[in-house]
Amino acid sequence: AVGLWPCGVSPASAVCRMLPNGNVQIQVGSVDISGINSGFVQIVAEVLSIDPSKVEIIQVDSHTGPVAPPSGGSQVSYSLAGAISGATRNIKDQLAKLATEHFEAAEQDLVFEDGSVHVTGLPSKAISLAQLAKQAESRKGGAGPVIATSSNSIQENAPAVAVHAVKVEVDRETGKVSPKNYIAVQDVGFAINPMLIEGQVQGGVLQGLGWGLWEEMPYDAQGQLLASNFLDYAMPRADDSVFVDAVLVENPSPLGPLGIRGVGEPPIVPGGAAVANAVREVTGVRFEQLPIKPQNLWKAMNS
Repeated sequence: AVGLWPCGVSPASAVCRMLPNGNVQIQVGSVDISGINSGFVQIVAEVLSIDPSKVEIIQVDSHTGPVAPPSGGSQVSYSLAGAISGATRNIKDQLAKLATEHFEAAEQDLVFEDGSVHVTGLPSKAISLAQLAKQAESRKGGAGPVIATSSNSIQENAPAVAVHAVKVEVDRETGKVSPKNYIAVQDVGFAINPMLIEGQVQGGVLQGLGWGLWEEMPYDAQGQLLASNFLDYAMPRADDSVFVDAVLVENPSPLGPLGIRGVGEPPIVPGGAAVANAVREVTGVRFEQLPIKPQNLWKAMNS
């Protein structure tokens, strides 16, 4: 089955500061869901050529912090990565100007490497970024502390496409459907953190399987919801899970920062349809309403 999810997009901003101890603080107004902050750390570390352990993400509330997208809609990284990258590049520009004064060299001759900067061909004369930040915060009459803010507002979102295939086993005595193998292919644009994205795809697949086989909100004749708590609402458990082969296709978005696309919700979309198609292949029965409950499948197979 093929699924398409439009993904969201919102205006966003970020604040970046280089500290005298060599650490870099990134202040955002977003909430870390599914470990997305690790991707932000990677962006900062790559721009400044520093170790990721030197990057600290500071989350503040929406009243006092930078503007951020809502933590949902497959849009946090897509909306915020550009602002984080922009603020960090501004920091790098400030550090480069400080280094040109220190070395009395042209900016194009500078090399940022391993948390320091040096003139091309003279790595032994490097000065650490921490030293440059300390000078900026202590020198009177200079440019002042190394801090920057960046904002962006992307005009369009970046749709994401996912293609899923599942192998199922059907118990003809009970109508129970058991997923056996699953492959999920998804266009992720550019994978900042492949391992994290694979985990999001695998989680989305399991949620899609839940919609396809178990989850529902039934009502009785009086309009009373019969599955109003987690005791009655059937969700996939660990023993219902299946191995998911997540295949990441990197087709860069022409609009988003770094070519990335939303990845959290697209893998949920095709799951139910993939299961229904697999059940039809096995039994010849076409279901157009989810979930595919064992008693309904048994009746359809024996009608």
